[in-house]
Amino acid sequence: MEDKKKRGSNYTPAEKDRLLELIKKYRNIIENKETNAHIILKKREASDTVCQQYNAVAVSGCRTWQQLRHLYENLKQRSKKNIAKANGRS
Repeated sequence: MEDKKKRGSNYTPAEKDRLLELIKKYRNIIENKETNAHIILKKREASDTVCQQYNAVAVSGCRTWQQLRHLYENLKQRSKKNIAKANGRS
């Protein structure tokens, strides 16, 4: 039987806030829609920097940049959903 991937611990609210603060510094690079080689390299560097800075203070364990990107995308999606709900849309 295959070994299942072990589930990581949940992010604390403070960790989510910290991630958003770190991404704010590099948002213009991370959110850039261009796909040329220069931008891709910049995005990778920014992701690595955010990951290192996040892991330096993380309480719930070290995370990869892929895990942090996934959390960021989920937070953005939830935020948009909450704004739409507050504006009377479903």
